[in-house]
Amino acid sequence: MTSLAGRLEICLKSFFVQAAWNPERMQNVGFLFGIRSALKKIWRRDSKEFETACERASSLFNTHPYFVPAMMGLTIHVEEKVAAGELPVSAVEYLKSKIAAPLNALGSLWFWDHLRLLVFLLAVPFLLIPDPAGVVAGAVLYFAVFNYFHFTTRWRGLKFGLTYGEDMVGHILKMFPSSMLQSVRRLCVFFLGILAPLVLAALFESIQRRLPGLPDTFPVPHVFFLRLLIALAILCGSVVLLHRRWVSVYQLLAAGLVLAMGLARWA
Repeated sequence: MTSLAGRLEICLKSFFVQAAWNPERMQNVGFLFGIRSALKKIWRRDSKEFETACERASSLFNTHPYFVPAMMGLTIHVEEKVAAGELPVSAVEYLKSKIAAPLNALGSLWFWDHLRLLVFLLAVPFLLIPDPAGVVAGAVLYFAVFNYFHFTTRWRGLKFGLTYGEDMVGHILKMFPSSMLQSVRRLCVFFLGILAPLVLAALFESIQRRLPGLPDTFPVPHVFFLRLLIALAILCGSVVLLHRRWVSVYQLLAAGLVLAMGLARWA
């Protein structure tokens, strides 16, 4: 099933891969749901082999949700070769288990730990604007940028799986080179160092407005240098925490989100 309509069907069905997630075989039900039509077309002349292929597809399966279409394309590609007698039946399960785990790790590292944080940090300045239009702009920016990479990964992964089969891994890795991952990590640390002291300063000023009796004991130059020191301390601390892997980038994201929520509550 390599037609445009067939690819669209598989890609849309891949969004429901975790709808029937279970602890025994994880994503197997959703995976079978996504490729059942393709398997039926491959084994249309042999209903017994079609049932056997469905059993193979419903075995234990788990990978990153955004790479599920790639795995679906891979399975369809291998099933076609099995039907043509070019590969043994055991190749289906072997390749699924061999490739699913690395793609799971790649998706978690790229999307959960880095891209989501970077896009969030880009949207934070808009979210802190008191005007509701700023909040809408920040939300639109976040979902537009993040889902561009999300949808592109789904669609191109499906294409690679259907076209190249087990050789798709090299093409997928070209979409996420290690140099780009390092750049995203540095940008995350940079924006954390810039935004965190600004949020703290705005929060401090908000507390002063709500507590008019609180004395301002710092002259303006002292306040400037104090904020500069805070910015440098947070920047250096973020670099050390990420380099030593004492906390994950996602944990830093959660801390920033809590801080921003506190600011919105006090403002």
